Amino acid sequence: MTFDSRFTLYISNMPNTLKLFARHLSAGAVATLTHFIVFAGLLPHQNATRSTFCAGIAGALVAYGLARHWVFAKRPCSDLRFVINATGQVASNTLIVTVLVDWYAHPYFAQTVATAVVTLQGFIINHLWVFQHDTPRDPFT
Repeated sequence: MTFDSRFTLYISNMPNTLKLFARHLSAGAVATLTHFIVFAGLLPHQNATRSTFCAGIAGALVAYGLARHWVFAKRPCSDLRFVINATGQVASNTLIVTVLVDWYAHPYFAQTVATAVVTLQGFIINHLWVFQHDTPRDPFT
């Protein structure tokens, strides 16, 4: 499928994509809550980089379960692609938190900024690559 045809298909399915994004945000809220609980629990005992790295792994596991069985339930999933994407998200999150904390930002502010960036990154990659966007499906049942 060419980029032009993929883009046309994407635009024509925009209402469905917005519904899917709403599901992704709901699942992401649960994964983010898990991340923040682990982060807050570890922060008094570890530095911000270690805390967010461990919390990122916990959040990624929750996100996988929800994405696989609820958000993108009707789509085939490549577990390897999900691992690659989750690894990229944990790395992005850890890097953003580390850089912002090194620039004297409060760890909770740094984590909030990282969460916003990684949420959009994760949806785009999951939607277009991990859960095979071009596969015929009915994701809203």
